[in-house]
Amino acid sequence: MAKQLLSDVKRDDGLRSGEKAPQPRGVGLTRRLAGLGLHEAHFSVRGFKAATTRAQQALEDAGIAFIRGYNCALEMTDPLVLAKAATMVERCRRGLFMEGAAMGFGIRDAMPWHIFSAAQLPAFLDSVQTDHPYLPTVGAGWAMARLPWRRSAILGSLDTLLSPLALDGWGFHDCYFGRTEVGNGSGRNVVRLVGAAGARSWDQGAGRALWFISGGSIADAVGLINRASPDRHPDLYAGLGLALTYAGGIDPAAAKEFRSTAGRYGRNLAQGAAFALEAHVRASTDHSDILAMAAAITGRDADSVVAIVRSMMPTQLGTRGGASSKSWVLYERWRTCVAEELEVLEGAE
Repeated sequence: MAKQLLSDVKRDDGLRSGEKAPQPRGVGLTRRLAGLGLHEAHFSVRGFKAATTRAQQALEDAGIAFIRGYNCALEMTDPLVLAKAATMVERCRRGLFMEGAAMGFGIRDAMPWHIFSAAQLPAFLDSVQTDHPYLPTVGAGWAMARLPWRRSAILGSLDTLLSPLALDGWGFHDCYFGRTEVGNGSGRNVVRLVGAAGARSWDQGAGRALWFISGGSIADAVGLINRASPDRHPDLYAGLGLALTYAGGIDPAAAKEFRSTAGRYGRNLAQGAAFALEAHVRASTDHSDILAMAAAITGRDADSVVAIVRSMMPTQLGTRGGASSKSWVLYERWRTCVAEELEVLEGAE
């Protein structure tokens, strides 16, 4: 499979021109039916207007890494092997590859010819729990968005504390493919499945999607947030802060200026940035640009920010008991404590 991924990378060189790559020979039925071309991440396909060339490249590269992980997982017979394929992706994009892979395993598990086989998604989540506990959980939410009949089963396989991240992934999915959904909100399906608290997680994913929808324009992203009801703004800003830090696309100086003008939502931006930094550092996928972006938004050095996120974590990771009402209570308490601590430290300077 690692060789297949390398072949895909070579085959898809030049896709920035907008050319659709042909399906490679020898792919399985699942890949043929559900696979995605890397061109699906291009702004020209999505209808996004790029603020800058830098932003477009960063955000398209993020989408391409996701699609590669997704396609790879569709044909994977052993989730443990996927980590080898991930090493062929740029280090800072490996979390996104893992996010896509989780969606791919979720889709694969739902195929009729795998219905009597052991589900691969839980095995994959277990195999990457140490270094990549966050983004694969988000990726599981992408699968939930596509597979209504599998939502309860997927939720039941997730880390108890991190289960809300699946709703984050669901929100990103809905808004990335339908930008008007940002203004509409999560809708009845989310509330019916997990209750009203799930709408907040969905909004955090919507906020992340805004960074892509706006083409890396802070002004456009804020404009879209302002069209939503005010009670949703804190979660949308938190998602935006996470996307800014994790995917990049602008100079840290611009992010710092945004943080200074965000007013009461600055704490939400900082919380999102802090969670993005924690995900990168835990996975050893951080680099100087990511550290600088996180510092610009949080006002703290990377070690301090990560220490805050981890010290405020309300329970240990790795309890795969599935989602419960307690999941949202714990997760939102965690986010609130991190936001408040960063705000206190900023005010003390």
